[in-house]
Amino acid sequence: MEIPDEIVVPSSELEKLRERAFAGLERNCVPVFGSGGKRVLTEGGIYTGIWLECGPHESLTLAPFLPEVALMSHRIFYLHQREDGQFPAYILGDRAGYSQIQQVVPIAATAWELARMTGSGSFLQESYEACSRWEKWLVRHRDPRGLDLLEAWCEYDTGHDNSPRWKSVPKLCPREEARNCPDGVMPRFAPDLSATLYGMRIALSDGKRNRRNTAPPQNGHAAISGNIVSIRSANFILTGFPVPDFAESSETPGSVSWGSMCHRKLLPTGFSGVTF
Repeated sequence: MEIPDEIVVPSSELEKLRERAFAGLERNCVPVFGSGGKRVLTEGGIYTGIWLECGPHESLTLAPFLPEVALMSHRIFYLHQREDGQFPAYILGDRAGYSQIQQVVPIAATAWELARMTGSGSFLQESYEACSRWEKWLVRHRDPRGLDLLEAWCEYDTGHDNSPRWKSVPKLCPREEARNCPDGVMPRFAPDLSATLYGMRIALSDGKRNRRNTAPPQNGHAAISGNIVSIRSANFILTGFPVPDFAESSETPGSVSWGSMCHRKLLPTGFSGVTF
């Protein structure tokens, strides 16, 4: 890997550190299952594959000097997208896995940013089509109540491994299929997953409007970030709570359940089933 000249380090020790850092990146850029020999940015260490939760996002750091790796770190998920729209949660050297969602940063948002960084209109179109199908899959399988709140069904859905939030909840969905809700587990509203859905919709909207112009629009990042913050603010109290009844509490007149709060649209809504 050629180290960019614009990264200037004053001392010899820092120069060695920079060389080690770029050597580490080089080692982590390898082909994975289905990439046709093209490299993606893998996690490194004991994690030999690329995960939806962070791989596309982290690959943006490579875009200025290894754009082909950053592009492939997104496209690999498009290549393994199922006919029904589902993205894999991860891709290893020998297989892709679909046992959980594990989306932390919306791939539609990082793809839109990468399209602007590379100036690739074809990549933007490709990303728009793939991420639109993924959005529909999430709504169809994880928003059965139509509240624009995604449900989490297993520990790995949100990437919070070993968190007490997921005590007594299976790590994977049954039969390693994220469309299967585990028996005996009450689904949980997930404001973090819901935030990625909301951010995805904002990015899809921005990308649709700018498919002929991939130059950075004014306040584009502010729009995405602001909407993610708003969904977190409106729903932070729901983190890890089981999905409840939508009715008002019969035991305490005038009080409402968590589900009723959502049903009354405390969450910004109106994007469900987005079509352009």
